[in-house]
Amino acid sequence: MTTLSPALRAGMGDWVYYVTTMRLSEVAEKINYAHELHSNQALNELIQRQLNKSRGKKIARYLLKEEQRFFNSMVVGVYGGDPSWYDFAEIVPERPGELVLPSGAKDSFGFLGFTGKEKLFALDGQHRLSGIKQAIKENSSEIGDDQITVIFVGHHKGEEGLQRTRRLFTVLNKTAKPVLKGDIIALDEDDIMAICVRRLLDRCPFFNRGQVAMRLQNSLPPSDKTSWTTITMMYDILTVIFRHIYPQYHEVPWKTLDEMKHERPSEEVIDSHYEFAERYFQLLADAFSEVAEVFSGKTPAKAVEKHRVDTGGSVLFRPLGQRMYAQLVAELSKSYELDNIFEWIGLLPTQLDNPPYADVIWDTGTHTMTSSKTDAAIVRNLLLYMLGEEARPTPDALKIKYAQYLGQNDDDIELPTPVVASE
Repeated sequence: MTTLSPALRAGMGDWVYYVTTMRLSEVAEKINYAHELHSNQALNELIQRQLNKSRGKKIARYLLKEEQRFFNSMVVGVYGGDPSWYDFAEIVPERPGELVLPSGAKDSFGFLGFTGKEKLFALDGQHRLSGIKQAIKENSSEIGDDQITVIFVGHHKGEEGLQRTRRLFTVLNKTAKPVLKGDIIALDEDDIMAICVRRLLDRCPFFNRGQVAMRLQNSLPPSDKTSWTTITMMYDILTVIFRHIYPQYHEVPWKTLDEMKHERPSEEVIDSHYEFAERYFQLLADAFSEVAEVFSGKTPAKAVEKHRVDTGGSVLFRPLGQRMYAQLVAELSKSYELDNIFEWIGLLPTQLDNPPYADVIWDTGTHTMTSSKTDAAIVRNLLLYMLGEEARPTPDALKIKYAQYLGQNDDDIELPTPVVASE
């Protein structure tokens, strides 16, 4: 028996394809991964991406939890059976002259018939297919009747057909690009960091007067004399704050980064995170007068020009330094109250041409910042030592590493002077 589905027929290059819809329960039942078609040895040669099972779990969770769920089309190859196309023979308007059809329109509308003997395999959308299968297995009644658009293309037998299908698969997957970080920040309604970045830019005077560059890199170019940070670094700073500092003081379960990005919290929780972000930046301004100048001063751009200079200036006017200090607070928040932490870090030196920054994250010869996470980690450990915390690695090992950056023998240098006495 042949089952008919309403469809559109179209062509591009030498491919003819058909666009129809399928219920998710049908997708889970009828569409397979190419590597599952063991009875067709030719198809087993098809180059497939290694399925990421954890990604399938994320998609399944999205389907089961998100009421506003939506997928783009899957591309599905058809092998075997006898799928047939039935177009509309004629469309006759009730009154002549009332309806004008474009050329070829009658051939584009019709029904796609399947006998049930066809083998269907995902050419594009394998991770979505994995998520659908897992979600249907967990709760078919919840999402089984949801529909997704499916594009069917025919797979031809023989080595030439295999090569043709394999090429289509490669084109579909190698041209797919991940969502850009800037797009996430601007548009994402699930990602708690993105939501709060937008709120800060809209509502908070610390950031809505030109202090943030709409730049899709974390660093600021030398030509930018007015911005305190970039929008992507704002996102990264909030990631540190929300993952590692917020849970400490609100006594809430620690969440994975994936949960924070893909599971929209309640409005109450969003408000709480936003208020905590504002508090963090207010405490930063209270601890460092130069930050207060750019956050609350009448002319933020003048503060930037004053404190980010070609010869160095304040580490807190460099995006790398801003994230590094957020990580420093995150480490200290494991043991101390937030107000005390900012009181102590306010005693730290901030000038890049002085220890512990000079020739570690700030090249005093070229007057440039490093982008190395390792370099930033060494400085962070030096700052913790200066705050009286137990050195990691040990003081002797930290001294050796520090000496290597300075290009000196470790016997000839001393670690930076502590600003807070060890307990």
